[in-house]
Amino acid sequence: MLDPAGADGAEVKRLAEAAFLARDLVNTPANDLGPDAFEAAIRAFATQHKMKLKAIVGDDLLKQNFPLIHAVGRAAAEAPRLLDLTWGKASDPKVTLVGKGVTFDTGGLDIKPSAGMLLMKKDMGAPPIRLASPTPSSTRACAFACGC
Repeated sequence: MLDPAGADGAEVKRLAEAAFLARDLVNTPANDLGPDAFEAAIRAFATQHKMKLKAIVGDDLLKQNFPLIHAVGRAAAEAPRLLDLTWGKASDPKVTLVGKGVTFDTGGLDIKPSAGMLLMKKDMGAPPIRLASPTPSSTRACAFACGC
């Protein structure tokens, strides 16, 4: 890839990789992308880019006062979770981006009418898009709620 004069090649590469990750996660079939696989993908991205990832999983969601995330995914085979991704320098300004990422499986609670289920797979699209969001290279944080 050729970078235009003055472009930050590393940032362009990071944004392109994040956009590809977002595309791949949104297009992964629901039976292949539950909370465990979603967290693994975000964790791999975080490791690659020297980011910190904290996961609050299962009943720990209740202990840390996230009862609604727990309620959405408690009936599924894989535990729901909140993923908190941070990076940058502590001295930089903080920007927080939040994305609800509800992965979908047929084992969770189904309270939507059948017509509402047609677009359910796209409910997990916000967190990957947050990874690709073009924001200044400062301390950034993403919090993802992920449940089935």
